[in-house]
Amino acid sequence: MEQLPFVPKENVYLYNKLLNELEIAEGKTFLSSKPRRLTVTLSNRCNLFCIMCLTRYTKWEAPRKIIEEIYSLFPYLEKVMWQGGEVFALDFFEEILSVGFRYPHLRHSIVTNGQLISEKMAEKLVTHNVELTFSVDGVSKEVYEYIRRGADFEILIRNLTLIRELKKRHNSNLVLNLNVAIMKSNYHQLDNFIEFGKKYGFEFICIMPINIHVRTPEDIFSNQDTQALTFIDKVSPKIEEMARQYGIRLENRLPRFIGEKTNEPLNKTEEGDSKNLEENNTTSLLCHIPWQQLLVDYDGSVRPDCLCRIERNAGYLLEDLTLEDIWNNEVMVEYRKRIVNRDYIDFCNPLCFSGKILESHLKVL
Repeated sequence: MEQLPFVPKENVYLYNKLLNELEIAEGKTFLSSKPRRLTVTLSNRCNLFCIMCLTRYTKWEAPRKIIEEIYSLFPYLEKVMWQGGEVFALDFFEEILSVGFRYPHLRHSIVTNGQLISEKMAEKLVTHNVELTFSVDGVSKEVYEYIRRGADFEILIRNLTLIRELKKRHNSNLVLNLNVAIMKSNYHQLDNFIEFGKKYGFEFICIMPINIHVRTPEDIFSNQDTQALTFIDKVSPKIEEMARQYGIRLENRLPRFIGEKTNEPLNKTEEGDSKNLEENNTTSLLCHIPWQQLLVDYDGSVRPDCLCRIERNAGYLLEDLTLEDIWNNEVMVEYRKRIVNRDYIDFCNPLCFSGKILESHLKVL
């Protein structure tokens, strides 16, 4: 690592953080600092069969050597996001948390469907440095259980109530987030998710379009479902105002519907659309993620973030690569160069420079 004489090197967490900030400020593309954040898909094993999920058809479980490498990064990390599948369905997840909880500076962000959280586990979560994200796609029993096949709405409500009560009892700083995937079966409940979030103490709500790579009637966006998209256009300003009034941070990633088609790409650019994107760009891209984070996806592929385009993967752990191998490889250096040189239009996800993604996500402050 480079020398920072004003920081003791034995404080590896602070030293790495300051070195990383220095490298970002200098626009370096090959880094001496280590990742500060990880997003890790541990396994595709899940207790549910959600109608929009295809990941269960891919067999993936993080190899033990990758888990051990992640452990070795814990002293440097400020945040790690654990996702699946369903992490609480994994017999080794409690061990991972036990190791991670030894590092007070490390925040564990856990994505869950909330069905398997025991009271004992809930106590652990609210008494440690945890950010808990519930994936909920319906605020009524009928809609929720139709989408999340195998789930029980009463169990979800019981566990949300338990977490809410334990937070109060322990004066906990646990952060509660809500992820919502919008599709044909639930778009009519769009404005109800904000009230739901307020009731159960969610501080952040991310509302996103269904992201499925095969054509399905549930995909109202690719199918240009006029009735659904018109409804979303009408309700979006309302939910944004409700969130402001309740003090909930809202990231509304839904495309807007104008006339007869959506005017925004969902997750990729089409050939030849760069000029149109640049003309309609509402914000320049100031993204720190390739300097700070790696994501391990559900097939062992690695890229900086879930928003990054899947065709821009930086490597595959199933090819016996390590995270260290990937951190400064050709693709990761290319991500950094593109952002430094403002040459990202044909490379990055249009959502990231459309203004829909919160700056706090892109800059990871």
